[in-house]
Amino acid sequence: MPARDISRSSPSSTNARPDATADRHLRYRRAARFRREFLRQGLRIFESRRRRDQQSQRCETGSLLPQRRALGRCQSDRGASEKAQREDGDREGAGKVSGRGNRIEDEPAARHDPAAVFRRHQLAGRRSHDDPDGSVTQPAPRALIAGLGLIGGSIGIALRARGWRVAFVDPNVTLDAARRANAADEKVEVLGGADLVILSTPVDVAVQLLGTRHAARGTITSACSVMQPLRDAGGKNFIAGHPLAGSHERGLAAARGDLFRGCSWFVDREDAVVSRMIADCGARAEIVTAKEHDAAVALTSHLPQVLSTALAAYLEQHGIEERFVGSGLRTFLRLAGSDASVWMPVVKANSERIGPHADAVAKIAREILTGDATAFERAQRLWARLLSSAPR
Repeated sequence: MPARDISRSSPSSTNARPDATADRHLRYRRAARFRREFLRQGLRIFESRRRRDQQSQRCETGSLLPQRRALGRCQSDRGASEKAQREDGDREGAGKVSGRGNRIEDEPAARHDPAAVFRRHQLAGRRSHDDPDGSVTQPAPRALIAGLGLIGGSIGIALRARGWRVAFVDPNVTLDAARRANAADEKVEVLGGADLVILSTPVDVAVQLLGTRHAARGTITSACSVMQPLRDAGGKNFIAGHPLAGSHERGLAAARGDLFRGCSWFVDREDAVVSRMIADCGARAEIVTAKEHDAAVALTSHLPQVLSTALAAYLEQHGIEERFVGSGLRTFLRLAGSDASVWMPVVKANSERIGPHADAVAKIAREILTGDATAFERAQRLWARLLSSAPR
């Protein structure tokens, strides 16, 4: 019996070529759908990223507002961004994949989904919008200054230039004036709610503030000309301080950000936030006891103020012809323009140390009048030392 020709009689042999053609068309249509889906996924990701970038920009702009309001807006914006991502994930039938940092990206569940490859490529090496340098961003420290005059205003200007948020308490200064001077961001009514409270008021007012219940919370320091009365009134959270800087001018209008640059800032003990504040003002911290400080400044600061004021008051009472006034008298009387509301509390608080020195100076003046020239020699030696040690 002759062999059967299978190649001619097999149905599969007859339909082989049409089936192969159909298979190619099917693969072509699948590939086209795959490409279209890939593009749609890419557009969704692009829109999602654009929305997140817009939200991040609004958060960054919000940092110019008070901290709590800016924080609330950023949290709200992040919530809207996450909601948009979840909606994208719902349309894609997706799970979630964590990127580096704190960002969450929606990821389609199917492993062969082309968007998965696209997303992984975009996520590789990416850092969070909230933490561009990969570290946890520290919030700006907040200072509250009581008394926004020459010293308080200068502290505010210097701290704001270093990124601090500054609030103030002062019934004599408006918020508009403080903002125009770049000395503060907001005005409040009571102490508290800050990383550091700085008392820059007259001494008697500072003592009263230390006796209020608000002074029992947080870290408090002073920027007054005496330390012992404040040390006696303050609690364990108080650091007595005094920046050795000033001017014959007064008020917020005279404040400037470089007033403390290179100056000594005395404190009676160490504290991290106080040290940071001093450094950000451009000064150097020096630790002294309150007793040692007040004894020293009685001679170097308080006595010169008393003598300048006393001479100016006497000349005004006696009467002078101004055409005979030269630069010597003007230089000696520079401190006479100081305000009594600032200096009388200082003199009263340190009078026991200032008084004996004033009596000794009067005695030397009488000795000069009787012909004792040794006072000039001692004076010249001191003046030469001061000139040689003065900052260049």
